[in-house]
Amino acid sequence: MKKIVVITSVVLVSLITAFSILSSKHQNSTPLTQAEAKVDIKKLKANFGNNTNGKNIYFKQPFPTDIPTDAQCEELNYTQYQLRDNNKRDIEFKALQAFKNGYTAKQVAEAIWFSSHWSVAKDWYDKAALAESVEKLLPILQSIPNSERLISQYSYVNAPDTNITTVVDYTGSLDILWKNLPTDTIYKKVNSTNTPAVEIFNEIERTFSEIPYEVLNNNQLSPLNSILNLLLTKQQLQSAILLLQRYPDLMLSDVNFDNKLALTFLTIIGSEDYEITDLTEHQLFFTLLGLLKKQVFYQKVTHPWFSNEEVNKGVEKLNDEGIVIKIVLVDDIEKPNPILQLNIKESELTAEQQLSLKKCQSTKDWFTSRELTLNEIETFIDQPFIAKIKSSPEFEHCKNKKVLQNLPLIKSQFAAVSKVINQAIGNQNSSLEELDLESLDLPVLLPETKSILAVFIARDYLQATSLNEQEIIARLSNVGLKPVSSHSELLGEFAGLKGVTLWLNSLNFEQLKDAQVLLNRFAAEGVFEPFAILNTRLGGVVFNDNELDPLYFFIQNYSALSIHSGDPITYENKKNKAFIDFFNRNGVHIEPQHLRAAFALKIRYRESYNRLINYFPELEVKSGEDYFSVNCR
Repeated sequence: MKKIVVITSVVLVSLITAFSILSSKHQNSTPLTQAEAKVDIKKLKANFGNNTNGKNIYFKQPFPTDIPTDAQCEELNYTQYQLRDNNKRDIEFKALQAFKNGYTAKQVAEAIWFSSHWSVAKDWYDKAALAESVEKLLPILQSIPNSERLISQYSYVNAPDTNITTVVDYTGSLDILWKNLPTDTIYKKVNSTNTPAVEIFNEIERTFSEIPYEVLNNNQLSPLNSILNLLLTKQQLQSAILLLQRYPDLMLSDVNFDNKLALTFLTIIGSEDYEITDLTEHQLFFTLLGLLKKQVFYQKVTHPWFSNEEVNKGVEKLNDEGIVIKIVLVDDIEKPNPILQLNIKESELTAEQQLSLKKCQSTKDWFTSRELTLNEIETFIDQPFIAKIKSSPEFEHCKNKKVLQNLPLIKSQFAAVSKVINQAIGNQNSSLEELDLESLDLPVLLPETKSILAVFIARDYLQATSLNEQEIIARLSNVGLKPVSSHSELLGEFAGLKGVTLWLNSLNFEQLKDAQVLLNRFAAEGVFEPFAILNTRLGGVVFNDNELDPLYFFIQNYSALSIHSGDPITYENKKNKAFIDFFNRNGVHIEPQHLRAAFALKIRYRESYNRLINYFPELEVKSGEDYFSVNCR
């Protein structure tokens, strides 16, 4: 049962992550040279749309020639890495010496922050604070079953002749200590909508009854921290309150670096599907947790593929309800002066090396200058180079690319259905395979939500049940969860999942373009099985010369390494050789767009390019004079 619950939760997280990058992942990228009338390229991008004097003239920047060789650039990057690694080792060594000499984890972490970065200090603090707790409670920890690895690690680290230069991380040993605890019943009761809070609390107490109170009540060591996460996620606040009343030292400390639990809770609350239904319970929970008195320090992450924006959303939700959370962005404040100085002298590249490394970067800058969005292209006059871009398959591909509408609503609906399924499994004390989907009261769903749910629930069925594919299709179809081919752009984002492959023979491709979109996505992912199924079913799909085809996307995403880390039950294997054989068997017709994709591969991933032209000599390119890329963003 626990397995099913965990699977469904992971599905939601992975889906939200995928949603967050739908507008940035797998976009056709073949960089362009942008220009304006004698205005710096990067400045033009920054000031896009502010020119009131008419359209700009596009100046093609020549490919950089005064650059070090690939080997020299690699050597410079490695040297820089070594210097940074040496600096990190120096920090670790001096921090450990200070820690051994009696300074607290907090004091040493503040010194690291002053000499380096918040993230470095935060990571060090987490390990050191855990080590402090292990040291303090070692005699009690020794009494816990399966503590041998933890004790062995402690003994090794603290042996007189051990040459340890960094603070020890006990996380792995503690994970082993807790991993065999029988938590299945807790998960069932928490997911049920009709289990009293006291009953859930009593089950938690029973499950952890062999763990000494001192350990359970320690906010660094306690396995109950993960249970609090679960209770908040499932909005079992009454049980969480009982737990905090029983174990008051799980309260957050006033140390700025002690923010992991606070950020986790704020992220949970900031998620799309979390609703604050009982304000009094939330107020009491956060009071017992100590969050209302604490300043939560954190570093904002805004990477296109992942971010911690949910933290801000969680704070906003609580503030709107009158629960004020004090959040501090570490990038917005001055580093405090520590009572300890580590005296770190950073080693850097020489001025000559830094100049050479900057020249190595010039190729990437050139690619950036050759990449334009549709909107940016329209800012230039119709000179020959711009006209060439506008007549290209890349431009047409981006122009016709469908934009996913109603994304927040789709995410919310997905979360709602996930919650209904989890609660039904918990209430009925059943499994996903035993669950009758037709008995569930599912909300009204958008067609796009149905398509995505059909893929991900099929994935869950494949992973956690003994049902065959036809049984899975029948179960989902009976409740209206069936993908449609017109959602091929959306389905293509999950092309590597067998949950997509399972439906291919059931889709009605009334528009050939929908099948082409999926075939291109399968080629981009390098997953040949679904590509072959769909292509064979449709009798071999033909692409025009002015269309981006599977060969183009295969080249664009080709890697000499075929590393596959997904679960083979639910993920398709990457099979480059099968695609190569297919293209050779059916013949390839090389167009300019293929050469542009090959040129980008040559510059960015030379080894992969060299491997690819062994199979397709026609893709060898010498010059990138007319190279460009259209970004669908």
